[in-house]
Formats: sequence, structure tokens, C-alpha cells
Amino acid sequence: MPNIKKLTILHSNDLHGDFMAKEIDKELLGGISMLSGYINKVRHEEENVLYTISGDMFRGSIIDSEYKGMSTIEIMNMLTPDVVTLGNHEVDYGLAHLLFIEKCAQFPIINANMYITTNGVRLFKSHIIKEIGGMKILFIGLLTEEVLHSTKRDKLIGSFVDVHEAAAEVGRICDSYRTEDIDFTVLGKLRRCQLFIYGYDSQCDYKADEHRHEDRDSLLFVLDRLSEGEAERRRNEKYRGHFDEVGE
Repeated sequence: MPNIKKLTILHSNDLHGDFMAKEIDKELLGGISMLSGYINKVRHEEENVLYTISGDMFRGSIIDSEYKGMSTIEIMNMLTPDVVTLGNHEVDYGLAHLLFIEKCAQFPIINANMYITTNGVRLFKSHIIKEIGGMKILFIGLLTEEVLHSTKRDKLIGSFVDVHEAAAEVGRICDSYRTEDIDFTVLGKLRRCQLFIYGYDSQCDYKADEHRHEDRDSLLFVLDRLSEGEAERRRNEKYRGHFDEVGE
């Protein structure tokens, strides 16, 4: 019988500093307390569980705006995500403040394609490998050029920041792990970034809905951020952002 292992990835996005549950049809939906309870429940009931956030933790509530993301990051610390990527609203309070907030986070925040133009240094750690249940999962964070519209408001720092082409950055990172046994590659991305390169073959192009390379044993997943309309539709359907993947 093959050695079957189960990996559960919990994924959320677009919190926007909104911590409170909302009453819809006389039932409470959403909110940090319910999210925390659900995450803890799955972590207790399942083996090999990872919780990920793919951006836009900040900007959207009075509390978050008053404390410029500090209240949100402290609550995120309590949720203990395994890995977090950036969304466009993470730079709303300025790049310098974002770099300060990153130091307050007790979890890894990754981004592969934001660079300082003068010296080519990345602003964040580009990726992270999580090992769980004997599996190795490579997480890579991405942003598109649209984020520059926000960073340019920071006239001093914003002029020194550039976003490199996403697919090329994914290719470089994954190619560096050609000799390592990576079971899954997970991309946390902005929803408008459509093209990816699978790392084990830099000549293979992938769209967001193509997740398997048939010539390889490893799998590619895309944690795509939902549009606001889609998120609302799924909330109304009592959707839970929980999926399981079984692999040999």
C-alpha cells in the first residue's frame, strides 16, 4: 500500500483590520474569534496543518487606521499563521512603516519580487520552506506592478523600489531547489498576476488554474486572493477557506 500523507492548508485573505463578526440572517459570520476557533479546531483534529494568509491584512477599519496596522499585527500574532504574503494594502501606511510592522510580526512575511533599485536587495525574504509530516512545502510570495501605485505616494522611499516580473522570480527560486526534494510549491499572489513559471523547468509556463506538471512528482498550488465580490458571495454561502490535498 502506498505511503499516503494528508496535508491540510488553511488560507485566508483581505482581513482589512476588521475583527468583528457580522450578523447575517440572524447568524454571526466572520470575525477573528470565529476564524481563530476554526483554525484551532482544524489544527486539533487534523495532522499536518498549515495556516497561510495571502495579503491585505491592513486598512479598512477604524481601529486599524487609528493604529496603522499595529493592532492587526498583534492579533495576527495570536492566530500564529505559518506564512504570510503581502497584498497591495500592506503598503498603504508607507514602506518604512511596513518594514517596522514586519519586525513586530512573530511569523514569516515573504515577498519575492520587491527590490531596492540602487543595490538590488529584496525588501523581504523571498520564500520559505516548511517541513511537516515528512513533506517539504516551498512557499513563495508575489506582488504585481500595481502595488507601485501605492508605494509612489512615499516620495522618498517609493522612488527606490521596483517590482520584478513575477514569473521570472518564481523560476529563479524554484530552479535553486532543483536538487532538493520539494513535495509542493505554493504561490501566494495578488489576484491579477496570471502567469507563473514552474521552478523545476524554467521553460514551462503556467496559468493560475494549471496546478500539476505531469512530468514531475511535485505539485504547484496557487493561493489566489478572492475579489471582494467573490469573497462576499462565498461568505453568503457560508464558505470556509479549507481544502485538503492528498499526495504520495
